Amino acid sequence: LSGPLAALGLWLLAQSGGRGGFGPVGPREDQTSHIVTDHLEMRLDLETGRVSGRVLKGLFKGREIERLKPEELALLWQDCRIADPQSAQILEAYLDQTHPNWREDVKRGEERFSGGADGRMRVEEAYEILGLELGATAEQVRKAHRELMLRLHPDRGGSTYLSAKINEAKDVLLASLEG
Repeated sequence: LSGPLAALGLWLLAQSGGRGGFGPVGPREDQTSHIVTDHLEMRLDLETGRVSGRVLKGLFKGREIERLKPEELALLWQDCRIADPQSAQILEAYLDQTHPNWREDVKRGEERFSGGADGRMRVEEAYEILGLELGATAEQVRKAHRELMLRLHPDRGGSTYLSAKINEAKDVLLASLEG
């Protein structure tokens, strides 16, 4: 019971901007609470604590939140953390309830792609992100970057987080080829 109650508390805080209450839409006669953010439309069954919803923007636009894999939810959270903190808070509550180990999983993923000791992206990581083999030419780097950005740019429904990583990968590889 503590999981749904904790999620409910975070949910209510997110809806009200931290003031308490149910926000602009509020509870409905069928005992559900509803909230719409920039990236999400979410429903909370106040009797059961069940959360459901739909992604409104980004890479997973149109998908039901409960049908996303844990790694997709984590990617959506990373994108919202940058672009839409209110959606990120709601996703945190949802992930805490449905995938209790998600924070450790995200941390492991970040460690895998953490770059060097100074936090910069490694050349090997940049090749992997762009889907290139070691030794690719500058022209191949630019082509791979362009193709990925056409699919994953935020203006085309893609992820801000992924776009930033793709841009960084291009910059790292072009700098390594010039130097």
